[in-house]
This record gives sequence, C-alpha cells and structure tokens, in this order.
Amino acid sequence: MLDVALGGADPNPKVFKLLTEEGRQTEARIEQQLRIVLTPTVTENDLILISAEIYGYDGQQYKLLSKPKVLTREGVDAKIQVKLSDGNDVQMSINPKKM
Repeated sequence: MLDVALGGADPNPKVFKLLTEEGRQTEARIEQQLRIVLTPTVTENDLILISAEIYGYDGQQYKLLSKPKVLTREGVDAKIQVKLSDGNDVQMSINPKKM
C-alpha cells in the first residue's frame, strides 16, 4: 500500500491510499489536473524504489511532465516535487506500507 499526499498551491493537500503490488503500476488521478502512475519495487536491501510518471492536464489531454524515481524504506516518506505546465509546483509525499 502507498500513502500519498499531494500539496502545492492548494492549501488543502489531497491525501489518498493506493493498493498496489510490487512491480505493478497503480494510478491516481485528480480529474483535469494531474495523473500519477506509481510502481514500487523492493530491492535486495529491502529498500523500496518508487518509479513515478507524472502527467499534467493541458486542457485537452494528459501530457508527461516527469519520470522521477525515489528510494525509500517501508514507513518512510519519499518526496517528489514537479513543476506543472501552468508554472505551479506540486509536492508529493509517498509512504510505502505493508498491509
């Protein structure tokens, strides 16, 4: 499971839980704003590599903005910051947890 919090210009961060499996993509979408695809992979040292694809909505479709990767541990927040096409930043906190 991934606990995800999205913040930025909006003073009320969006918080949600995503059920996922190792090596499988899971998606979250804020309609006509943002689309996030996350893939967690457990490494040999029990670290968790989170590969992300972040898409911004341009008024007609979602366009890929960034493909960051972050390394974390279970229960430890991984942070990603991306500049959107409208100039605003979005900060993302991803915390992997076992179910």
